[in-house]
Amino acid sequence: MAFEPPKILVLGHSFVRRLQEECVNARMRASLDFHLQGTAKVHLYGLGGLTMSKLRQRDLSFVSSFASNIVILEIGTNDLAVVQPEVVGSVIEELVHFLREDMSIRVVGVCEVIPHGQSYPRAVNFNQSCLCA
Repeated sequence: MAFEPPKILVLGHSFVRRLQEECVNARMRASLDFHLQGTAKVHLYGLGGLTMSKLRQRDLSFVSSFASNIVILEIGTNDLAVVQPEVVGSVIEELVHFLREDMSIRVVGVCEVIPHGQSYPRAVNFNQSCLCA
């Protein structure tokens, strides 16, 4: 049986869209294959302004059409301006369960949700106010 490299979908907001643009337009600095030398296939799917509610409204067929084994989520940042962090976390958790159980994705990774700093006053001290036990 031939080696079939895992297919990784990086799904997110404008960070992912800009990363894809950088990979396409600046080959000297970044590469769409992330120099993985065939050990994995990576597909970037980023939409500017993506929020959790917009993602839930979208048809997630693109996840299955890529036949991903692994999905990496870079989401939630745009939500923090109007939604409490606990709610954002719960919605991300629901999405992870949906991807794993309903779409049979083997591995789902969630990137750190990064507030937009000065553009969102609540975000300035966000990391200091979230103490994890």
